[in-house]
Amino acid sequence: MKLFLSLLASMVYCPLLLASGPIGVLPETYSILEENIKVTLEEDFGYVEEVDQSLLLLSSSALDHAQFECLINSFTKLLDFEAKIINPLSGKTLQTIKRKQLKEKNLVSDGTLYGDNKLLFFLPTPQQYPIKIEYRWKRHVSGNFHLPRWHPYHYFNQLIKKATFEIAYPEEIGLRYKSNVSLLPPTEIQKEGKVSLFWELSDLPSLTESADDLPEVATAPVHFSMQGYRGNMQTWEDFGKWMHLLNHGKGDLSEGSKALVHTLVDSLMDPYEKIDRLYKYLQKNYRYVSIQLGLGGWMPENANSVVQSKFGDCKGLTMLLKAMLQEAGIPSDYTLVRSGSEAKPIDLDFPSNQFNHAILRVPLEEETIWIECTSTTLPAGFLGKSTMDRHVLVVTENGGVIDRTPSYSQSNYHRINHNLHLELLPQGNAHLHGTKVIEGFPASTFTHLHKNTSEKEFTTFLNSHTGGGLVIQEFSMATENEGKVPLVNLKYQGDVQRFYQSTSKRVLIPLSWTTWDLEEITTGAGELKEMLIIQLNQDLEWDISPPQLSYSCEYYSLDILADLKDDRLTIEKKLDIHFPEDITADKRNSVFREIKKALNQQLSFIKN
Repeated sequence: MKLFLSLLASMVYCPLLLASGPIGVLPETYSILEENIKVTLEEDFGYVEEVDQSLLLLSSSALDHAQFECLINSFTKLLDFEAKIINPLSGKTLQTIKRKQLKEKNLVSDGTLYGDNKLLFFLPTPQQYPIKIEYRWKRHVSGNFHLPRWHPYHYFNQLIKKATFEIAYPEEIGLRYKSNVSLLPPTEIQKEGKVSLFWELSDLPSLTESADDLPEVATAPVHFSMQGYRGNMQTWEDFGKWMHLLNHGKGDLSEGSKALVHTLVDSLMDPYEKIDRLYKYLQKNYRYVSIQLGLGGWMPENANSVVQSKFGDCKGLTMLLKAMLQEAGIPSDYTLVRSGSEAKPIDLDFPSNQFNHAILRVPLEEETIWIECTSTTLPAGFLGKSTMDRHVLVVTENGGVIDRTPSYSQSNYHRINHNLHLELLPQGNAHLHGTKVIEGFPASTFTHLHKNTSEKEFTTFLNSHTGGGLVIQEFSMATENEGKVPLVNLKYQGDVQRFYQSTSKRVLIPLSWTTWDLEEITTGAGELKEMLIIQLNQDLEWDISPPQLSYSCEYYSLDILADLKDDRLTIEKKLDIHFPEDITADKRNSVFREIKKALNQQLSFIKN
């Protein structure tokens, strides 16, 4: 997953988890926490966060609760730190830890070219329990683009004896906050142009599982600044204006690059063909790297710099394609998105930095094309699961506009047509020739792995995702995207171990041998077809009448047909899935179990 606006993490996380309190608690409580947090916004748009925490560890199960981690970089500095490990029975301090004793490691992930993030950390190793740990620390952040979010709960199995959160700010900078319904309004104090908001909670029970409506306060500035770039965050329109300011001048192309664009597309008339041609050029000639250095976490690289270096992060590659399309006469919009297949939706009612990635929106007369500029395999117009079906912030000349990416809910975004020819061999084995036409999401998985793994690794993937006991001897794969839908044609042959069972009188052949990855169909529609033509190695007749079954319900239909003629057995299956948008995960999994139960049957034959 690509990181964008990477300093978000550095300005959010310093998770120290500590407390003190009585020892007589429920068995599922591992630790008891007291925590006081104060955030002070400064007139120069920086802020200071001070934390005073005390944690009572009741057993070794709570050891993770006591870890200290703080991300530092060019914006964030840890000014002061002290930890004390105390015997709670005697009150004696056993050990004191200062800032210089913290361990440090560079945070450079795979694919990161530039980055200045470092992690300061400490994990106590007590020899006895209960043990008390006290932390006091202070950090300074030079920029209020992202302010801390208060979560009194840090871990499961942690009782909150007391938790306070105070945030003070100059009136001229302003502050917005959003708390959930379980919290009372804060105490507010105004004095000499300063405003202070204060929340306090106590005696919160420990949790053993996730719960809805946990106490939480989100904060964001009205006016903000990062490295001299000032903006307003009160509306999405204003937020987008600031992003447009950062992007200003980044889309300039050299005369040579402009000439190349015209060479590539001037012979084409259709706008989508031009988009597709330029996107494929980008995919072929540029590679993705992560840039997490200073303001580079938010500001794109200049398009010419990307051209010269032949690499860029999501922001730089998006800006380059935007610049090339502009030269081709096709306007497009730089767009911010919260990426991740499991990412929570952004809060539309609370304009703030909630994004970690950049993509491109290309509005045409008949449709809107969405492009993932970091991919080297996806077709133009297909985003994939990490950014599909969610609200995004489109950055225009007039500010930010909320839009939504496609859901790809039609069946052609999850369609598989599998044809298999098997020759039964002795000892339950079979030789197999197969062809598979794969469309949509499963095709994108195949193309990504085919391009980014070794042949041995990809063959292992094919073996495990085709059918049980398969050992592929050779394969060929062609990517032939059907317009905006990924499409793969796969041909392979190999041997299947223990494909069928043979006794003295009967032969059992599986109704369905193929691995059907139904769980990938989360919403919308899917279509799976399979035909098995099995060349028998002996004279057989039906033991039980051949299945000609049809299953149908609100969410799917499944048709099965089996036919035996002479020495050839043909099995055909067709599955159509149609899930509504609001289907629950439990119901979806229940449907999958029903389908797999129907497919998990054996066909029984008598030997003649």
